[in-house]
Amino acid sequence: MRAVRLCLLILRLGVAICIALGRARRKDWLGALAQTLTGGGDKDGAGAGDDRDDGDGDREDDDLLLRLAALCRGFGAQAVRGDACRGRASRNLAHFLRGRGAAQVLLGIKFNGLIKARAGGGGRGIRKVERVEDAAKAFIEARAEGEAVFGDGECYMEKFVAPAHHVEVQIMADKQGHVFSLGERECSVQRRNQKLIEESPAPCLDGHDDIRARMHKAARDLARAVGYEGAGTIEFLYSDDGNFYFMEMNTRLQVEHPVTEFVTDTDLVKWQLRVAAGQPLPFEREDMPVRNHAMECRINAETPDFLPSCGTVTALRVPGGPRVRWDSAMFTGAKVPPYYDSMLGKLIVCAPTRDGAIRKMRSALGELVIEGVSENSELQLDVLANDEFLSGMYHTDLMGHLYADE
Repeated sequence: MRAVRLCLLILRLGVAICIALGRARRKDWLGALAQTLTGGGDKDGAGAGDDRDDGDGDREDDDLLLRLAALCRGFGAQAVRGDACRGRASRNLAHFLRGRGAAQVLLGIKFNGLIKARAGGGGRGIRKVERVEDAAKAFIEARAEGEAVFGDGECYMEKFVAPAHHVEVQIMADKQGHVFSLGERECSVQRRNQKLIEESPAPCLDGHDDIRARMHKAARDLARAVGYEGAGTIEFLYSDDGNFYFMEMNTRLQVEHPVTEFVTDTDLVKWQLRVAAGQPLPFEREDMPVRNHAMECRINAETPDFLPSCGTVTALRVPGGPRVRWDSAMFTGAKVPPYYDSMLGKLIVCAPTRDGAIRKMRSALGELVIEGVSENSELQLDVLANDEFLSGMYHTDLMGHLYADE
């Protein structure tokens, strides 16, 4: 229960900060926050000290407020007047921070938070924060990367879950209000927060049908609550203690959608277009059953040292066979520039079992030939031979066990 309370407190703090940042100029808001935290601000003193204990509790909270005020100044807050705290968002945030719960969250050695650019994608604009004093630098870096890459520097904060599995639920919804979940995918093989291998069903949920059902229901409920239409993906972080946490929703088809198409025998692209035309989805169950096991490897243009590779494709030979699929626009003579995403194509296989899918993927990777640019099929083969991956109980830090992340 204590962990749940801490998570909720962090979430409330992040939401309050986002609201306040959206309603006031940055320096004014930060200055007002710094002033409020050190005892200035509301003339009526509402909320100040209402929930504090005497003695050590007061000193602990005072230390918290001083630390947070310093943190605000690190963001760029300047000296402020006594009446600088204006606006309901700033006052509510100050009242919340004065509570003992905030002291327990922010004064601990472990902060375990992520600051993320709201427009981010592909692992960009994310910074981990383990200590309060590091939050200012992390925020500045995440904001700068968000502005440079996505043209949007707004950020939010979420709980850092580790070790964790990255599990996402595919949903489809029509204009008639029907929402369906079409299995889930595990995407825990990542490098620099970028997915490399995806598979369905998620091996981490084997033997946990109750958790799988709750995760799928949560995804459908979320889509239904916002009136969503079309194809989308609800992404979760799942921990080994059985808890899962909402991370984000991708309101589109994702790179890895062919994995779901294999295990559900459903053309997601076709049904996305039909839903847009007003047709109802014909599925009989809210949670569509999956059959077999599918896996996808992203083939990226990069060197064995993880450096970008560009040039002209001089030869291309792709694997074939039953339930082997190659999705790509690449051809012999195609030029691979250094300016865009490095993915050259997607190799997808399907087999009756996970072991069978792994064997089929190894064979398909061995048949794939791309010359003229370097690609990462050897890295994919290394992962497919790793004992942790083969066990099915791997986490998002798997690549850190295999390669230096540089």
